[in-house]
This record gives sequence, structure tokens and C-alpha cells, in this order.
Amino acid sequence: SWGLAVPGGAALRLQGIEHVDLGRIAELQARFDEKRVALEITVAAEKLPRNTIDLRWRYPDALRPTQPSAFFNYALSVTGDQSFGSSRTLVTTEVGGRMGDTLLYSSGTYTDQAGDRGYTRLQTNLTYDQRDSLQRLIAGDFFTPVRELSASVPMGGVSFSKYYPMDPFFIQYPTLNLNTTATLPSQVEVRIDGNVMARQQVQPGPIDIVNVTGYQGARNVQVVVRDAFGREQVIQQPFYFTDFALREGLHDYSYNLGFLRDNFGVSSDDYDKPAFSGFHRYGFTDRLTLGLRGEAREGMINAGPIGTVLLPGAGIVGAGVSVSNSEGTTGYAGSLFYSYVAPRFGVNASVRHFGDDYRLLPSGAPSQTRNFASASAAYSPGGLGTISTSYTVTELRGLESLHAWNVGYNMSLFGGRGILTLGYTKNW
Repeated sequence: SWGLAVPGGAALRLQGIEHVDLGRIAELQARFDEKRVALEITVAAEKLPRNTIDLRWRYPDALRPTQPSAFFNYALSVTGDQSFGSSRTLVTTEVGGRMGDTLLYSSGTYTDQAGDRGYTRLQTNLTYDQRDSLQRLIAGDFFTPVRELSASVPMGGVSFSKYYPMDPFFIQYPTLNLNTTATLPSQVEVRIDGNVMARQQVQPGPIDIVNVTGYQGARNVQVVVRDAFGREQVIQQPFYFTDFALREGLHDYSYNLGFLRDNFGVSSDDYDKPAFSGFHRYGFTDRLTLGLRGEAREGMINAGPIGTVLLPGAGIVGAGVSVSNSEGTTGYAGSLFYSYVAPRFGVNASVRHFGDDYRLLPSGAPSQTRNFASASAAYSPGGLGTISTSYTVTELRGLESLHAWNVGYNMSLFGGRGILTLGYTKNW
């Protein structure tokens, strides 16, 4: 009844009744008290079956519908001058139909204004979702994902990606796992920054607490094991939660091959030269995620490594380097970011550089931005709201640099029923 395995040779059958030879089980200590006619059996708590508390939240009634379905959405807007003498009417539509795990989708706009009247197709594609493996295949029009040193571009072709949002309960970023032991029937509480996240009764034995998740940033995780006599065992573990990193052993990727779309939103079928865009990341450990990204089109290619390093107690650092080649000319680009968020304050900083000879999609020409840098900080004094400030500078090719400075304040009011926001922004 304790769930202990009986080794071979220890199980006996005497007069048709099952018995266990306690002397043949090494981890047990047995003593027979003749005066009380009592058998005392002692076993180390670590030898008992493990209790597992899985804090990965799942909605038990979540549906995975496979029935045929369809939808149609539309939006209508009309704008003009005071007398509507010069008006512009815009109708946007999207229509789709699903059969099993396959979706056929199309969207477009109809414009009616002076000198311009007609329908423009936006996207048409066929999407197949492999729900068990969280993979998505798109044939048709799509936008490539945004990654370090590359932008999202419209394409027509084939896209194959790992798509974690398909399962909203799947956790792809590092989580905290803790282990302890209960020697008596106990209650286990898991707290993050003092807030109770879970409470569960367990039997004596080892306790595995897995998939502890929290809001992004540095958090203090506390586990309280309270036995039947009220005695408490407390474990505290600081942990930095972030969705920038991948959990150990997980892949994140997107491969896109097709034809670049020019004049998207203006022309329905303006497809240009063939191109490729893709990336692949892998979580080598919970602290180290590395990958490669790249783009290519006729006469141009760029590629390079990307990665993030989780620094427990100090935040997360990410970097990327890319090299391009276009008609024998080599160019370089690089990016670096740092983020640290704590319960009372947070800081973020990032820089990106695009060399004069660095080429990227969609045009295969140098980026209009040469350098970009940003920094921000926020502080939340207890119960007095949050003060924040940020500064960004963008150095453009052939143009003056753009600067922006912002300072803000916000505070929750009336028990969360309202919010006060104040802000000042200067651009020059």
C-alpha cells in the first residue's frame, strides 16, 4: 500500500496468503514488539513513490475542433473633407474555410476614391497545422518572421515553421524545477514573490515540483512543506523568467522559400525574383540558446549566428552577427541587447549596426538605417506607481539622425478599476 516494489524472492505465499519477507528488503528496518504485539516498519522517505506537482497550467475543457467551419469578416470606412466633396471609401474583407487541420484563407481591399477604384488582393494561402508537433505549413502568401538583423517581408511560396502559439498551454521557455522530501503527510505551497501559486496535499516521499512559471524578470520562488504536526520546511530559490530563451532540447525555426512581393497592398499579383529567408534556434541548455539565420535572393546572400545567454540573477543577453555578399562585395552587421527586470525596477538596452556594404531583403540594397541604439529604465516605488524613461537614436544614411526621449508615469487607481497615465515625449 506504500507503493514500494517487492524484490524477487521477498514475495512469499504461505497457506494461500501473500506475505513479504521483510528481511530481504534492504531499505526497510523491521522490529517486532512482543509485549505490544506490534510490527514496526521504518523506511526512508526517499524510497517511497515520488510526488509530482506539475504547475504547467492546462485548461481541462480545451477543445481541438476538427469539424468543417467557415468565417467572413469585413470592415468599412469612409473618410473625406468637411463636405465629403473628396471622399475615400475602403472595404477590407477576409474569408476562410477550415476542414480538419487545413485552412483556406483569402483577404483583400476595395478602394473607391478620386482616380483610384478597384479591388486589391492581399493574401491567399492554404495552411496545414500539425497540432501534435506544433508545426505549420503555409502554401501561398505570407510574411516572413522578424529576426535579428532582418525584417519581415511579404512573399508568395512555401513556409514551414515551428509555431508554439498553436498550443497556448505549451511552455517553450525555461521553467524552474525543485525537489524536496516529505517524511509525513504534508501540504505543499509554492509561492512567487510571496503570492501563493499552488497548494497541494502529498503523501510521504520525494516531491518533484516542475514547470514553475512566473512573470518575466527576477523572481523569488519559495516552497513551504507543512507536515501534519504543523512543522515547516522552507526552500527559497531565486529565478529569472524570460521568454527570449528556449527550454533545453527545444527547437524554434522557420524556413521560407518563394517569390518576393512588390507593391503589397497596391498590386494583387506583383511577384518579383525568387528568395529565401529562414532561421533555426536550439536550446542547448536552459541558459544557452544558439541558432543561425539567413536570407538570399538573386545576386545577394546574408547569414550569421544568433544567440541568447541567460544570466541567473543578472538578466539576459542576446547577440547576432551577419555577413552579406553581393556581387563580390562583403558587408557586415551586428546586434546586441540586454534586459533585466526586477519586481521594483527594470533596464533594457539594445544596439544594431548595418555596414554600408551590408545587403538584406527585400530589395538587396543597404539598409536605410546605419545605426540604432535604445535604452530604457523603469522604477516602481511601493504603492506609488511606476516611473519610466527611454531614449532612442536612429542614424540614417543620407539623412539627419532621429532622436526620441520619453518620460512617463502611471498608477493604478480605485483598486485596479482605473489607471492614471502621464507622459512627455520629445522628438528631434
